[in-house]
Amino acid sequence: WYSGFVGWSSLVRLRHVTSGLYLAVVGDENGPKVTCISKKNASAIAVTFEMKMSKEKQTEEAAEQENLGAPTIKYGDTIVFIRHVDSDLWISYETLELTIKGIGKVEEKRIIPVVEGHMDDCFRLVRAQE
Repeated sequence: WYSGFVGWSSLVRLRHVTSGLYLAVVGDENGPKVTCISKKNASAIAVTFEMKMSKEKQTEEAAEQENLGAPTIKYGDTIVFIRHVDSDLWISYETLELTIKGIGKVEEKRIIPVVEGHMDDCFRLVRAQE
């Protein structure tokens, strides 16, 4: 979707511009985790995400009927929820409290996949130049 428009329920791959790595949900012996992987390891199953208006199933259908067409995601303006297509898990976060020598206690937020997340599990997409 580089330089294009994105609609709700669009399937996308999310790539980190600087490193070229793709956001992915992969499973291991401890369950699924969110990580970044290289293009050569980026299978469609691992890196395909869906942009959702909410976590409710009927919201997007109702919005399309009320408007004059399919609503689109506006870069930097629209808030989206991100669902991993293959695992049906939502992208969320957890807060860890770390103690750093010389600084003290610091909160770190880490991205995680969850079955049901919080209301503040939303993202704002921005378009970057390559």
